[in-house]
Amino acid sequence: MRFKAACVQFDVKKEELEKNLAFVISSLQKLSKEKVKLVVLPELWAAKFDKEKSEKLWDFSQAALNEVAPLSKKYEMVIVGSLIEKEGNNYFNTAYVTDASGNVIARYRKVHLFSMAGEDTYFKSGREKVVVGTEVGKLGVIICYDLRFPELARELALDGAEILAVPAQWPKARVKHWRTLALARAIENQFFVVACNRTGWDKEEEYPGHSLLIDPWGEALAEGGEDDGFIIAEIDLERIKIVRHSMKCFEDRTPHVY
Repeated sequence: MRFKAACVQFDVKKEELEKNLAFVISSLQKLSKEKVKLVVLPELWAAKFDKEKSEKLWDFSQAALNEVAPLSKKYEMVIVGSLIEKEGNNYFNTAYVTDASGNVIARYRKVHLFSMAGEDTYFKSGREKVVVGTEVGKLGVIICYDLRFPELARELALDGAEILAVPAQWPKARVKHWRTLALARAIENQFFVVACNRTGWDKEEEYPGHSLLIDPWGEALAEGGEDDGFIIAEIDLERIKIVRHSMKCFEDRTPHVY
């Protein structure tokens, strides 16, 4: 199966929520003209979390999801991006997957919360991994800091994931880690990685963009710069079989030793 995939990277405005949504909607429209079938958005693309405005931000995040989900159907796209989710008194950093039916077909709650930035003080950690069948193949989903934990990505590969979607807000200070880890996850699991990172500034932190579409051999098919916009590359799922046949890492695994 061959299709086009894209990452939409932009400066997620903390105080200008409507601008965030408008940028995504505009980008999806442009990508539909390019016949893109898989789109990954940044982490918390509609609104970043703020304890004092938590209810308002959650409401806006869900309203944004309700506007974007029908576009999955209109443009026949699979769309992945993380948003604030609330259940009971708990908030989660949740990646939603919508498909060409316009429905949410999967939710992944971020498992590894970034304690250095206090993320674990306002979000509750997820407890389940997610691999979901879509029109573009089997998607595994992780979020930002999860990229540093190879165990999770490997479990998704063993569960049949062909593409790893990674919404992120990864800072410029560690952009070398971002690129290295994304490439590593693709190489070691021999699947595609579609990793979307935000741009811009938030308080004292700068975000570099540099979204990536990587093939199972670790080749960067497309890489963004530091500006708002999107990157596109063709994904050929047959490439997974070719790479795994030429380098038989999965056949040579010895799980009883691990």
